[in-house]
Amino acid sequence: MGLRTPKMSVGGGAVAQGTVLIAVAAIVGNLLFSGAGVPYAGQAATITVNSGATYQTVNGWEATDYIGEPDTREWPALPKYRDALMDQAVDVGINRLRLEVYPGIENKVDHFTKALNGQINFVDWVHNYGRSPVNDDSDPDHINWAGFQFSSLDWKIDNIVVPMKQRLEARGEHLFINLCFVSFGTSNTGFYQYNSPREYAEFMLATFRHMQSKYGFVPDTIEVELEPENTSGFDGTKMGNAIKATISLLEANGFSPKYVVPSTTNMSNAPIYFDAIKAVLGDAMVRQYVQEISYHRYSGVSDSALQSIASRSVQYGIGASMLEWWDQNNTYQTLHQDLTTGRNTAWQQGTILGICGVDVTDPNNPVVTTSSATKFFRQYFKFVREGAARIDAATTNSNFDPVAFINRDGRYVVVVKAASGGSFSVQGLPAGTYGVKYTTSSQFDVDLPDAELSGEQTLDSSIPSAGVVTIYGKTVPLPGSERSPSIAAEGAASPKEFHLGFRALAEEVPWLVGEPLENEHYTVNGDCLQQTSKGLMVWRKADNWTAFTDGSRTWVNGPLGVQERGNDDRFDWESR
Repeated sequence: MGLRTPKMSVGGGAVAQGTVLIAVAAIVGNLLFSGAGVPYAGQAATITVNSGATYQTVNGWEATDYIGEPDTREWPALPKYRDALMDQAVDVGINRLRLEVYPGIENKVDHFTKALNGQINFVDWVHNYGRSPVNDDSDPDHINWAGFQFSSLDWKIDNIVVPMKQRLEARGEHLFINLCFVSFGTSNTGFYQYNSPREYAEFMLATFRHMQSKYGFVPDTIEVELEPENTSGFDGTKMGNAIKATISLLEANGFSPKYVVPSTTNMSNAPIYFDAIKAVLGDAMVRQYVQEISYHRYSGVSDSALQSIASRSVQYGIGASMLEWWDQNNTYQTLHQDLTTGRNTAWQQGTILGICGVDVTDPNNPVVTTSSATKFFRQYFKFVREGAARIDAATTNSNFDPVAFINRDGRYVVVVKAASGGSFSVQGLPAGTYGVKYTTSSQFDVDLPDAELSGEQTLDSSIPSAGVVTIYGKTVPLPGSERSPSIAAEGAASPKEFHLGFRALAEEVPWLVGEPLENEHYTVNGDCLQQTSKGLMVWRKADNWTAFTDGSRTWVNGPLGVQERGNDDRFDWESR
């Protein structure tokens, strides 16, 4: 916690409107897997994926900014493994970074550089100087730049943020930067920025102005404090006051990040802290400025606590995120639960060096590896990308537990957590090319042959034993087009615009809908979807129903105009 040293065949078949069906045959007896594409005998189970019901929208897969540090075995080899480590992290699917900032950068002495030069012990920097700020001056409305030393932050930006940002941008993606304040209330100077909302706001403004001036970008969010239970006196009320002061000061200077709170060690404490923050900010500010209700899993873990977090996420139209449990028991089972029961929009596995490993037996030729746990997480991270809308997925057999998404470009992804081996029959996917990939305890990143689907064909596949299997669209669905979907996807794009009902709805609530990120496209049942910068436009053919969802809340353009409700709720006049 906190600062650490650390096969496939194609056939026919009909499907009900708005659904994707995945039939899974469970293993019976001691059957042997005899090669890719050989299905198993067994009792069929059916997974139903319903694109008409949407839940949260994915923000990103986060990692913490640790890649090595002085006084560790890996450190001397860092220049030789850093680029390969960044490549591997991006390949896994990481697209969000926890950038930790320590209160001790507010100081007239650059202790971090001393630690890099061996003048002080690095552990002493982490656990002493990094947490012990000295006020730049007595005026929180004035920044004394001589009283801030950004060398530790700059080192991370130069060696982690910029390389990862460049790699993602080369793929047409965005690195989401979550600036995380790490205090733990152990200052040796007796000065704590969080005790004064204005001092906390000044610290954040100095950090934002420095990053903007030197690098030309700033964080997307501020994680107000890491594990506030470990920070004496930094309760929910103080967090709310700090947010309020920071919003005011940053907006006055042209910055408008959102806020991630409360990141409690104890999962059950997250709703308590959140409610205290809400009491300070009020409902409207929570909806406008809070990105996520965040939690850790070190204690207080229960289904009821997770549901309580998810209910607040839905109530206020914000995200939910599990942002730390650095433990060997944190597996893809946890991720799957947090995505479904917890409706998480962001999720963290661990530090970059941890998600990926490095073998420095030969320091001149270090070898970057993928950790055992990461091999399973990759089945989710790599294919479900930022902006993906989670859609409904139900199963008749709990041994095959699905979670399903539609990415921004309309590509479907279905990830099945399989408790045993079995065979899949998938119906209702839009026409196009699909890949299937699985990972088990003995086989990693196994690709089965692609399937070409047209109309309402079915896709059959299998997994040999317990693990994770991912079915993912490789082309953008283009119903009615005579061109190859892949060519259309890669060709020149037409201007992205809203039309007809989507345009009418966007004109009613433009601040909610945002800008179109793609042009509208149709599903196999004739429904229409269009991703926006803030969520998903949906038109349902069956009843001419038009709505926008941000993943938690839905705005329906109905007989009474635009009305807002929770995704799971229905108005009296709506079809059931």
